[in-house]
Amino acid sequence: MSNGPGNEGRGNRFPLRKVSPVNRKMSMSPVVCALLGFLLLGLLAPGGGMSPMMDADALQKIATVTLPDPNVKVTVEPGTHGVGSVNGIIDVTTTGLGEKVQVVTLSLQGSSSMGWPVTISPSSITVKPDSSGKVQAPFTASVTVPPKTSYKTMDTVTITGRAVAFPGVLSTQIEPSTFTVYVKQFYRFTLAADKPYKEITPGDQSAFTFHIKNDGNGDDKYRLEVPDQARLAEKGWVLSLQQYEVEVEEGKEASLVVTVNTPQEWHLWMNEPTQFAVRVYSEQAQSVGEQSPPKDYYLTIRQRGFSTPGFEPVLMLLAFAVGIPMAAVGSRSRRGVLFRRR
Repeated sequence: MSNGPGNEGRGNRFPLRKVSPVNRKMSMSPVVCALLGFLLLGLLAPGGGMSPMMDADALQKIATVTLPDPNVKVTVEPGTHGVGSVNGIIDVTTTGLGEKVQVVTLSLQGSSSMGWPVTISPSSITVKPDSSGKVQAPFTASVTVPPKTSYKTMDTVTITGRAVAFPGVLSTQIEPSTFTVYVKQFYRFTLAADKPYKEITPGDQSAFTFHIKNDGNGDDKYRLEVPDQARLAEKGWVLSLQQYEVEVEEGKEASLVVTVNTPQEWHLWMNEPTQFAVRVYSEQAQSVGEQSPPKDYYLTIRQRGFSTPGFEPVLMLLAFAVGIPMAAVGSRSRRGVLFRRR
């Protein structure tokens, strides 16, 4: 029956009440209330809460990488790559994951800040935790360094990966670990001269322009000497080096002068070569106990011509040219006088 105006109480003894919009929103069905209550009881009950398999702290502790030696030195010889390796250990812990984990699969990968190739062996490992939920797995990480890389270069290699536990298919990122790569310095150099062979007049002076090029992978300091200097000095030779020590930057070249004074002796005619060596070695390599064999570079001087110390060769030739005819004239004159006397 209608409950319109003027009909209150006639057909319905309990008139309907108006429900406000606020109360309508807060009303819930009995099924929803039951579900919420069940979840609340589960959270409040001892040992309740989220499953350990979903615990964030547990996800971060499945596997961690340990590097006993986080530094590695690599030797890069000319024309060959250098390889540096470190041995690492992965510690796996499945304690607190709830269900009994049977196996854990580890996948590792490495990256270089210099973009150099990084390999990890083995890169995929499957381990079975013991009764305490722990196990360790070894691996080796290697980085390949290009030839002649400067010893001033430093690289950082980062190792990371994922760990997957079964059953449950629980996957988590392995926290990154790093090690540092240092390049060892090697010592190489080449020697050259503008004109290693010269021809001069006996008793004259000459000079050689000598070059030392640093072919190593770092700055170097060189020592120069003439092994035969004492022996040549006994024969009247005087050899002097512009510098007996020289520092050369990586990839650069230094030039110096070797001055030679030949013996001041009389020679009507001479045609004789003399060879001597300039010896160079890395003084820096010796100071740090590294190998750098010395090198000898040979220079040659040929003395050719006349030698009259204190006189010009031209004057000597003029003396010969004038003296011989005069001597011949004098001889003829003397023979003529003797002939007339007879």
